[in-house]
Amino acid sequence: MKQSNTSASKGRFIPPNHLLKNIKVLTVGLVTIFSISLKAQVANVFPSTGNVGIGSTSPQTNLDVYLTSSTTATNTGVQITGWGNMIGATRDLLAIRSIVTGFNVRNEFVVNNNGRVGIGVHPNSQGWFGHINLQTDNTSALNLIALTTNTQSSKILFSNTSSPRHMIADDYTTQNLLIQPGIGGAGSNILHVKGRLLIGNTTNNSVPNGSTWDWKMAIDGNIVAKKCVVQINQWSDDVFGESYKLTPLTEVEQFIKENKHLPEIPSEAEVCKEGVSLGEMNNLLLRKIEELTLHIIAQQKQIDELKNK
Repeated sequence: MKQSNTSASKGRFIPPNHLLKNIKVLTVGLVTIFSISLKAQVANVFPSTGNVGIGSTSPQTNLDVYLTSSTTATNTGVQITGWGNMIGATRDLLAIRSIVTGFNVRNEFVVNNNGRVGIGVHPNSQGWFGHINLQTDNTSALNLIALTTNTQSSKILFSNTSSPRHMIADDYTTQNLLIQPGIGGAGSNILHVKGRLLIGNTTNNSVPNGSTWDWKMAIDGNIVAKKCVVQINQWSDDVFGESYKLTPLTEVEQFIKENKHLPEIPSEAEVCKEGVSLGEMNNLLLRKIEELTLHIIAQQKQIDELKNK
């Protein structure tokens, strides 16, 4: 083999052309294999500027987390772990905040270290009232939107560890709001309202015939029922007692002339202003019927005496 006399070739070994081709092919193959392996294993993008991608090499937002179809069901896309059960602590595991007028910071969505959630408010600012705390300004705090028109597609369930107990639902079939206690058999079928219940288009806690503050339930409208039971503490049978003093008819007549209503019976003005107590009114009406019956009996005795003369 001949050696070149040029300065570029002095002191160096130049491999034959066929060996150079083999080295070139081997190099290209190694680079290709490494590139494929790198693309298969690395799917994260952390540029100095621009969007960050986790599980994606082409993030579309400031932070884009993508789970591939091959990801198992037990894997978690984002996991934030912190110390829990720290009463009074203000550490937040996740916080989404916005800057509003005057450069004030508003809590849009916050999850604290005890798993409590605040939407529109920090969960710690209102005490430990619940695991989900919502605060709103002239908008709906919670809006349930049904994706279908199936019966009760939008609902809130109250459940134990095994079955539902109570339900509040939007019933598409009847177009009604359905409140159903004891739906799953685990709870009683009683709707217990502690306090006052106002039904109708009334305002200022009032109904046409008086204030609701002295009532447990006020309804501005009609009531339809198959049976109504009014419990009272007394009845008018004392009229038939020997010690009962029956008002003479002459006095009853004089009272009617002066007041335009029966004794003990409320006037029209009083009824229109205060309404009528069913139990009390039935008791008074029965009293007048019993008094009238005694007067008729007395008159019948007088008639019989006149007939026998």
